Amino acid sequence: MTKVITRIIFLAGILMTWNVQAQSSAAGLSGMWSGPPDTPEGLFCFFSCSDYALEVQVGLLDDPANDDRPYGALTAQANRMFSDNVMEPKLTAATLTTYPLDPAEDPGFLKCEPWGFARQIFSPHQNEITIEADHIEMHYGEWDARRMIYTDGRTAPENLQASLLGYSVGHFDGATLVVSTTHVSAGILSRFDHSDQLTAEERYSVSADGLILTLDATFSDPWALKQPLTLKKIWNWSLDEEIYSYTDCEIPTDFIESRGAAR
Repeated sequence: MTKVITRIIFLAGILMTWNVQAQSSAAGLSGMWSGPPDTPEGLFCFFSCSDYALEVQVGLLDDPANDDRPYGALTAQANRMFSDNVMEPKLTAATLTTYPLDPAEDPGFLKCEPWGFARQIFSPHQNEITIEADHIEMHYGEWDARRMIYTDGRTAPENLQASLLGYSVGHFDGATLVVSTTHVSAGILSRFDHSDQLTAEERYSVSADGLILTLDATFSDPWALKQPLTLKKIWNWSLDEEIYSYTDCEIPTDFIESRGAAR
């Protein structure tokens, strides 16, 4: 009997420890994040980057032979190397026919269409994270979009239709928030099209000083990608930032008319 009681107490202690760790991790994640750290690496990851491209860029910056080259030129070189050596080899033939997508054809720009999941999670402005008992809300400054991440152990409902931001469930792995997202409508990811078969695993971690939030997101899509693709995003802790209603988007009729005339 004593052994049974001891074992119960031991297991209860483990569960309490896990609960405290999860609460601590959630507390560190909660709040307003915006913009990148004011460092070359942070600026490089203003939208999204990758470990490969970041390593190349740091190497270029550290090379004395590049002291007279502008930062923008080094960034462009790192991005080209990532595209040539990492991105393009992972893209399927269907995706390569339109890669890279023309920014001037962006439906968000031409038609004021809100961004889908695969762009929104890398959006350059605020990401306000609110922790609740059974879910986490991410409120993005870009398009004033709100995203729900369920943390109560549920799974996606049967016959769920794809949507702009998809369906997300999450849990804490130590101090890291792990999110799995499915049921995403076809859209755009890093200048290439993706299908509604896209899935993603996002890992959010906060630096030891609590000032930097890092996202590593791994995407899979049998239509668009031959192999999984991992991209990174970095935010800065920004206590005084606010998110305002997104009402300023205007369709660029003059630009559209000028392009039509040029054609």
